[in-house]
Amino acid sequence: MSLWIRELTAGYRHRTVLERIALQPFPEGSLIGVIGRNGAGKSTLLKSLAGLQPYRGEVLFDNQPINLKNRGTLASQLGYLPQSLPQPTSLIAYETVFSASRAVINSFDRAKLEAAIEQVFATLGIRDLALRKLSELSGGQRQMIGLAQVLVRSPRLLLLDEPTSALDLHWQLNVLNSVRDVTREQGATAMVAIHDINLALRFCDQLLVLGQGGVLAQGPAQEVLTPQVLREAYGIEGRIERCSNGTPIVLCDRAIDH
Repeated sequence: MSLWIRELTAGYRHRTVLERIALQPFPEGSLIGVIGRNGAGKSTLLKSLAGLQPYRGEVLFDNQPINLKNRGTLASQLGYLPQSLPQPTSLIAYETVFSASRAVINSFDRAKLEAAIEQVFATLGIRDLALRKLSELSGGQRQMIGLAQVLVRSPRLLLLDEPTSALDLHWQLNVLNSVRDVTREQGATAMVAIHDINLALRFCDQLLVLGQGGVLAQGPAQEVLTPQVLREAYGIEGRIERCSNGTPIVLCDRAIDH
């Protein structure tokens, strides 16, 4: 178990978003879906774990504190993908990934890095984008390049903030499949903030449900979501059914608050 979170409090200016949350350690190789309503603290949690914003409490990764001061030390082990897309530039996609990786990899080996980039582009199915300028790419394509920048370094902790937000259904499935496979193969831990509950149920090993400034539920994905949790987290009357192939799906009947 490499990630420990105890009594974490974080927010913005004078507004506390998360207050004294503590999480059970997640098994290595886990893909963790972070879900909850807008403003529940999903992005705040990921930014805090990435060492990008101050917090109170204790966050340890491999027994090293994650904070603003220590972020440089852990840069090669942490991979963070923000909600914001890579900006359109005249650089080609390959150059963008190469430059970002070289900036944080301590033992730079050009041949190994080039091989890693080739592998990640193939895994994500974006080899045809490698020589295209970012200014020529759609938002979804740039989101894929941003994900490639994270995956190519093989970080042991991946923090992905809505990595499927700009993607169509085909690419949503491709991204979550790829992240799940990479996480398991490398024994990494991945936390993915995601709005689509059914995608989270389908791909994630664990779910972390945020709401009311804290953790409403945490545990195996197919055990955590109940009608009561859906009511508390989203203010809906909902139920969990199974489709014809046995995959659980959430059906929303009605909203119960305003």
